[in-house]
Amino acid sequence: MTGAPREWTAFLDELAAEHDIDIEYGGSTMGFDYWVERAAHGSVPPTFIGTVMDLPPVPQARIISLIDPVPVYPWWVIWRQRLPTRLVEELVAASPVPAHPYLPADAWLPSGDRSYATRDRVKEH
Repeated sequence: MTGAPREWTAFLDELAAEHDIDIEYGGSTMGFDYWVERAAHGSVPPTFIGTVMDLPPVPQARIISLIDPVPVYPWWVIWRQRLPTRLVEELVAASPVPAHPYLPADAWLPSGDRSYATRDRVKEH
């Protein structure tokens, strides 16, 4: 994870601390396919990947779902300031974000993100 954004390593640091997980941050992937090939043969440690990421066809690669906790990662939409507002409004209208995003009880978020994701719900009750 050499060069990973600080937000990503902070996310993993908090997950590791809360759930007694050892995470190796060294090395470089040199591309996802290359990394999966190396992981499948035991030359790099396991890592977290998104559930919708397609793995290259490496028969030795195995995936298991994480449960209790289920780590989730909040996403933002950003755009260039000069982009016409009309285009951004069309994008948002085409894929509306619920006022209160669904956050399953077994989902794990870093404390700051959980606080942000649940703050409006807490105010309503």
